[in-house]
Amino acid sequence: MADEQGNVHLNTTSSGVSPAARGQAPKVVLNGVDVVGQLSSMARQTQALQRYCALRPHAVDTTSIAGLTGTRKWQGGVLVPRNNSNTGSTTNSGTAGTTSRSGHGTIYAIPNLADQVLIIDTRTRTVDTTSITGINAVVGPVGGGKWTGGVLARNGLIYCTPTGAAAVLIINPTTNTIDLTSIANLPSVPNKWVKGALLPNGLIYAPPADVDSMLIIDPQSNTADLTSISSLPSGEKKWTDIVLAGNGMLYCIPGAATSVLIVDPSTNAFNHTTIGGFSTTIWKWVGGVLAGNGKVYGIPYNHRGVLVIDPATNTADTTALGTHAGMLPLWAGGVLSEDKSTIYGVPFSSTSVLLIDTLRNTTDTTTLAGLSDQEWKWSFGVLAGNTVFGIPFQADHALIIPSLC
Repeated sequence: MADEQGNVHLNTTSSGVSPAARGQAPKVVLNGVDVVGQLSSMARQTQALQRYCALRPHAVDTTSIAGLTGTRKWQGGVLVPRNNSNTGSTTNSGTAGTTSRSGHGTIYAIPNLADQVLIIDTRTRTVDTTSITGINAVVGPVGGGKWTGGVLARNGLIYCTPTGAAAVLIINPTTNTIDLTSIANLPSVPNKWVKGALLPNGLIYAPPADVDSMLIIDPQSNTADLTSISSLPSGEKKWTDIVLAGNGMLYCIPGAATSVLIVDPSTNAFNHTTIGGFSTTIWKWVGGVLAGNGKVYGIPYNHRGVLVIDPATNTADTTALGTHAGMLPLWAGGVLSEDKSTIYGVPFSSTSVLLIDTLRNTTDTTTLAGLSDQEWKWSFGVLAGNTVFGIPFQADHALIIPSLC
């Protein structure tokens, strides 16, 4: 029978000798299906897979994509599926797009100080740095780099968030051409906005770092709105990423801000008092990821704990997943696994990949360890199928992380 909340309860009665008395597990049969038996079988299969995964060697690949010289080259990237016909579904680390059936496609790495777009073929693991070049004629300062992160919009174009640049960089992945004039004449100040989130209505929201307004891009009209969400708290390096949660609200990850910025995109109302009380340390967390459990995870950069935001209760925790040692800054951005259970923290100065198991509520920094102690190695990452690609910032090679199972 059903209770007041609509939950269905099955109460069984037995006459005669019970299965338990005969040494058998009792059955619950629904429409001819042994429900308990099915669940037990699934549990055994899961345990077998876990044992198999534990026996597999785990290693990262830092040699297949190499020879990428330069300083502060790219920051974040966008996967363009093969036969791109984007429908606007959101993915990890602030980017958006669909995924191809094979999971492969082309990654476009966003220029930070580089004068060219890095194009990675995820199937062949080859790169192209010559098709889109000469991106140095940008009006305005480049403090914090030219662009930070991008979003694949419904029209199939990539919109790169202007940090120091005075224009949105629009990349056409079909023709490998760029547009720096359609959304231009933005404020000539450094560290304006970072990353971005694609909404179901097609708009792109980018959170403010040093400015006091949210950047809202309309790809349909190629216009930018700096006034609908303005008069935000002043300060530098306030938020580092933006995540659309299951409740329809946007959650901005605190950099130097002492609180999470929550935005209701249906009304453009905002709140920066509900989830607060953090320190003023700069770049506490860099990057945010929405996991399959509905929670938002902030990746530790200059903070030693993972930020866990629960949109259901608008509460946050920074201690449940432990504290992490190592040279700061630790990780820059996170990537959600294909099954939406594991988050891969991309090593910035850390010598290991941060693994966040969102099902068991645990972290692991030993399985994928032993990386170079070079500072500022990779910045943000992109999932292609079951493989994570870390975007080269100071490193001269990409980081390729195969699935743990």
